[in-house]
Amino acid sequence: MKDIYRKTLTTIFSALVFATSTFLHAGSPVWSLTPLTTTTLSVPSNDTATVQYQVTNQSTKTHTLFMQSIQGITQLTTGLGICSNPFILAGKASCTLSLQVNGSQLTQPISDGPIVCEQGSLLQCYRPASANILH
Repeated sequence: MKDIYRKTLTTIFSALVFATSTFLHAGSPVWSLTPLTTTTLSVPSNDTATVQYQVTNQSTKTHTLFMQSIQGITQLTTGLGICSNPFILAGKASCTLSLQVNGSQLTQPISDGPIVCEQGSLLQCYRPASANILH
């Protein structure tokens, strides 16, 4: 009976430690998205606009990242310091995520994103702070 009790307590304790460490780690994003331009704009159907974010790898590990697609948004991938698709960020490095908003391709208003994920893991995705998402 003591073994069953001990195993149960060990399992509960392990689950609590795991949950607590996951909760504490969840507060620090591995990469951040900081707006370099306005993120709230109106684009007529016959026009385009560019929105840019600085994507910074907050960790010391290299990450291969990609942006989830958004209807009406095209990722621009050429130019000095511009993030490619996918893009590799070494530890503490950054690049500029440059997005072209195509008014003729917008089928509904946008009020989220961009969302940048670790390639091969949709469980590790980050978006800008709520005040800085695309509108």
